Amino acid sequence: GLGADVATSAWFEVMYEAECVESSDLYGSRVVLFAHDELVTEAPASRAAEAAERQTEIMRAAGRALLDHVPLDSSPVLCEAWSKKAKTVRDASGRLVVWRPS
Repeated sequence: GLGADVATSAWFEVMYEAECVESSDLYGSRVVLFAHDELVTEAPASRAAEAAERQTEIMRAAGRALLDHVPLDSSPVLCEAWSKKAKTVRDASGRLVVWRPS
């Protein structure tokens, strides 16, 4: 119920920014998979890290708006091919970088 509402709300906001908000880091991206609680989005490589961070902000905000009494988390991951094993990877400065399988 409510979990699906959170995911759907986040999906809508991500799609809106990707298509309509030229100043958004998500602009020019597209959601290619919506599975249960996960949005897989393609983004221009030059802005992929920023797009992933923005998408995470949107997902967390959707969770707070609808389920403020439940601790929810969302973590951005960059990868060249989707993998359930993918993890958040950051460089020494804290910038999100591409996860690669070992």
